[in-house]
Amino acid sequence: MAIISCPECGRQVSDKALKCPQCNYPIANLEKQESVSLQALQEKIQGVVTNGLTVKVSSVGKLLNIKLTRTPITSVSYDQLWLKISPQLKTDDLRGFSQILISAYSERDIIKSEWERQNDINSKGEIVPNKKDIITGYVFLAILIVGFSSCSYLSNLPRNVQTSSNSSTSISSTSNPSNPSLSTSSPEYLLAGIDKQSKDVSASELAPYTQALDQLESKCQESRMALADMSAATKEILTKKGAKATNLELLNGVYQAVQPYENPQKCAAGFALFATYVDK
Repeated sequence: MAIISCPECGRQVSDKALKCPQCNYPIANLEKQESVSLQALQEKIQGVVTNGLTVKVSSVGKLLNIKLTRTPITSVSYDQLWLKISPQLKTDDLRGFSQILISAYSERDIIKSEWERQNDINSKGEIVPNKKDIITGYVFLAILIVGFSSCSYLSNLPRNVQTSSNSSTSISSTSNPSNPSLSTSSPEYLLAGIDKQSKDVSASELAPYTQALDQLESKCQESRMALADMSAATKEILTKKGAKATNLELLNGVYQAVQPYENPQKCAAGFALFATYVDK
């Protein structure tokens, strides 16, 4: 005989009891019922995930564990995969659990997970957003607003340069005393100036920003200036939250996220997702 938690009310009860003395939830054959329910959920999730991924659903007490194993040749964006899995997690499947853990492993290394997310589940069987979800939502909303603003962020920056540590987004677009041949209104020059907090940007300092925008431009649906605009706005949002990130890190981070895709992507979401992984 073992003591288990009633899936309905959470009271401790014998696994041999016919029903819960608190809420009358049927306890008999509960283990068999749970096994059938987990198998059904596993098949449902398997039906929507990328080819090359194997799904295994199990439970440990009140923890619902979803394990994804991919073959080495499978390229997958786990954050986008979550958008496919989450609609399959209905309240009837989650009721009785207090936490859900989703982990992804490579077939070559089933010990160390490549990616995971953990959320609490409330008594209604609803997934409770964690801190990362909340931050992603706010940043994503901000990025979308910026994306539809037709690159208004950079164009509205002050024309004078403020080089104090508290004014990282005010740069000049009029001249570059050290190298007059550089275009000071180009998006790469504007981003480099923000990171350096100076209007004096050399050609060597500008080069990595040009390369980063060249790479992103080939992978994103947005224009070159729109990408720079989203990067600058994202940096300001992160700075206000106490995060540390340069525009160059943001550009390269988004490129790493969209690089595997053959067709151009909407990279606004990439900036939002990347922001959640920046050290705070």
